Amino acid sequence: MLAGIDLGGTQVRVALARSDGRLVASIKTKTSLLGTPQGLVDWASSEIDRHRGREKVRSITIAAPGPIDVKRGVLVNPPNLPWQNVPLAAMLGRATGAKVQLANDADMAGLGEFHHGAGRGTRNMVYITWSTGVGGGLIIDGKLHRGGHGTAGEVGRPSRPDGRGAGRALHGHRVDQPHQRDRSRDVRDRRRRLSLVGARPADDARDPALLALHQARPPAPPAPCPTGRSRRAGGSRGMGSDQPVADISDQELLRLLKQAASDLRVKAWIVGGYVRDVLLERPHPNPDVVVEDGDALALARRFAEVAGAPPPVTFERYGTAQVTLPGHLVEFVTARAESYAPDSRKPDVRPASLEEDLRRRDFTINTLLMDLEGGIHDRLGGRRDLEAGTLRTPADPMRTFADDPLRMLRGIRFAAELGFQLAPDLLPAMRAMKSRLSPPVISAERVADELRKMLESPRPKLALELLDGSELLGVILPEIEACKGVAQSGYHTHDVFGHTLLTVDATPPDLLLRVAALFHDAGKPATAKGDGTFMGHEEVGAGIAKAALERLRFSQKEIDVVVALVRLHLRPVFYKSEWTDGAVRRLARDAGPLLDRLMALARADIGASAYPEPEKLDELQARLDQVRSERPSRLAPLISGEEIMAIRGIGPGPEVGRIKRRLEELVLDGEVPPDEQAVKDYLATHPQL
Repeated sequence: MLAGIDLGGTQVRVALARSDGRLVASIKTKTSLLGTPQGLVDWASSEIDRHRGREKVRSITIAAPGPIDVKRGVLVNPPNLPWQNVPLAAMLGRATGAKVQLANDADMAGLGEFHHGAGRGTRNMVYITWSTGVGGGLIIDGKLHRGGHGTAGEVGRPSRPDGRGAGRALHGHRVDQPHQRDRSRDVRDRRRRLSLVGARPADDARDPALLALHQARPPAPPAPCPTGRSRRAGGSRGMGSDQPVADISDQELLRLLKQAASDLRVKAWIVGGYVRDVLLERPHPNPDVVVEDGDALALARRFAEVAGAPPPVTFERYGTAQVTLPGHLVEFVTARAESYAPDSRKPDVRPASLEEDLRRRDFTINTLLMDLEGGIHDRLGGRRDLEAGTLRTPADPMRTFADDPLRMLRGIRFAAELGFQLAPDLLPAMRAMKSRLSPPVISAERVADELRKMLESPRPKLALELLDGSELLGVILPEIEACKGVAQSGYHTHDVFGHTLLTVDATPPDLLLRVAALFHDAGKPATAKGDGTFMGHEEVGAGIAKAALERLRFSQKEIDVVVALVRLHLRPVFYKSEWTDGAVRRLARDAGPLLDRLMALARADIGASAYPEPEKLDELQARLDQVRSERPSRLAPLISGEEIMAIRGIGPGPEVGRIKRRLEELVLDGEVPPDEQAVKDYLATHPQL
């Protein structure tokens, strides 16, 4: 398996694909939520580990803006990120065990066009893209040309000798940088890209994270364009750009579908979430196409041909097919009815009318149809429910949830994502069907996937309240349900469950931070003394979180992050001004790369209560910033076990670890300078240590 990472100033996207180019997963997050290069590495490696299944990711390419030291894998000085000289390839390689390459994003876009876009069939190509800077990729004699310093093709904002962006084009011509008031125009203009291979300027582009995969896998040989259709030029973002670009326009998608359906003389509709999100003006990259009185597999094959895409992946048993375009997955299905065995959510299917097909779907808002001219059709009241903000099933909810129990969680997730209400008959049906929400009918992985989306939604508290009201919480998270009714004293204004929900709601939209908030007080029911105290609940809660996340099949890296945050969550809350600098350094050392997340969790924890002095966290933050800026750092290890054994003349054993820890404490407390030689001298002159 291969992975590509698109690193931008606004968002980061990770894509995984098999060696044949078939997309496995595409995940994104806001760059600002990651904070630091280590935060990026932690998030990306965790997502790769979560989505790779049992396959090993052997090669990863990071597409990034700005000057790149390709040979060393160092991000030198990107114009839209406050990171300088970051050995990103080595950091991610250590975290994943994969071979990692760091490359310029415009170079990767150029390679993508050369192998799979407007450059197919050529040997020489210039790819140009512009947004907040002008970048390019040069293909000469079939090979990417980077130049002597790795910046060939970077027209705007080339690097000065000191590594800072000069803001000038080559040959001394000024490239004006857009002001904030021009950003809307810049977003409109970002589609004006030129691939100088005889194709007209593009109005579509490919996902940069997927284009990075072209560097991670052996290049495909140049191939001719599909007969009768010129491949359209696409493109990634260039140097300094940080705005994601849609792969193809809605109009182009409809044109391709209409052409394929016309060629086969079949009637087809776009249905489901794509239509819903078009009306809600939300992103809608993955359309579902239902074929009425025709063959969906044949239409998928023809669509792939006219779109110049790889052949479809077909699922004969269900009569479905998927066509993968970079960043897009188009699914085709013949109108059908379904029946389910009691112990399975995998259906037996038979051909059916379009209305029967619509009634088998989960919610009316997902039964809306779009014809291939772009017209909207509503046969089951989905548009009315969409306008009213109501989730309603197209059939009896007992039948809908019995067929596929995961729909209960999907309904709650939609409510949290869209801010919709559940129709009055849904919660009673969920309570009646809750026993179906467990293996073998529903796997733990599917449950966890919906839980992740709920916690990442804009309304995680609403999701948890609906899980409680539907009685599904006790099925999927009995550890959290156990917090209900556990009273607290002091500055707490709610029971443990109510406080937990408020804490989750107060955290930034960082998945693992919100999972930690969900479990941060999960140890309180087991440690309650009846007087409002819960001694040791953080340790007990860490164990509860570990067991629960293992049951839900979270990755080990994700579990480690959550467990560490739960275990440490009281440390910042108990901060006092009397803490020594050594105590502050110990907190920074113990939290390590999780320090920023830990502080965010503490702020949410305090904000969800009537804590009397919330400003104490501002004081602690200032002191943490100070100790983290110390140079040389007192947080870095300064002596190894091997060096201790050599100086003391002892062999391996627990004594080595004890001495090492004691030396670290002395450095943290300021009794020994943070200097390698000073530490060795201290060890040599203090035999009683």
